[in-house]
Amino acid sequence: MDSPPCSSFLNENIAQIHSIWNSIFDTPQLLSHLNFSTFKLQKNMNQFINSQTNELQALKQIVEKQSQEINHLKDLLNQVLAATDKSWKVIGTLGEFDTLINNYPLTTYEWAIGYNTQPLPVIVQNWNRGIRIFSKYPYSHGDNASSLHQGRAIFTRDTDDTESKGCFYHRYVDSNMNYCGVNCGQNGNSNSQPVYARKL
Repeated sequence: MDSPPCSSFLNENIAQIHSIWNSIFDTPQLLSHLNFSTFKLQKNMNQFINSQTNELQALKQIVEKQSQEINHLKDLLNQVLAATDKSWKVIGTLGEFDTLINNYPLTTYEWAIGYNTQPLPVIVQNWNRGIRIFSKYPYSHGDNASSLHQGRAIFTRDTDDTESKGCFYHRYVDSNMNYCGVNCGQNGNSNSQPVYARKL
């Protein structure tokens, strides 16, 4: 007896395989199992996402709290630095004296005048009439080494001399605060001279 053709044999077996495959996936039990597995997987995914979200929220709160503490420490450090800062700072000009003396009182601040390219520490006095501002320490005057002498710079406003009316007028005086006339020199109206201050 002759064997059936090869193509006929394959067709019959393929049809049988399809039938078995369809019967498997048409069973309600398998579909139910697949639905349950899908639901469980989705539930586990949601729980994982929620747990990660909660952890991230907790981490965010920790970071925010640490940032607040760091900012607080920065503020404290800035306050300490400000309280201990002894560097000179420009606060205005001699022409603004009345405002500056209120904002930077001599009980809290030391003053200096910007003179000869550097802050020159000064003493501020008022006596009877007018204001006197003079260099705290004597320094050498003159440009000839053979005739240098100790003296101070002084700025006066509204004292009895004519030049000081309405402005700070600059003169050089000797170390005993005696004006030595034109030989000492003077720079006249000095309202534009910068004023420095630093905390005592």
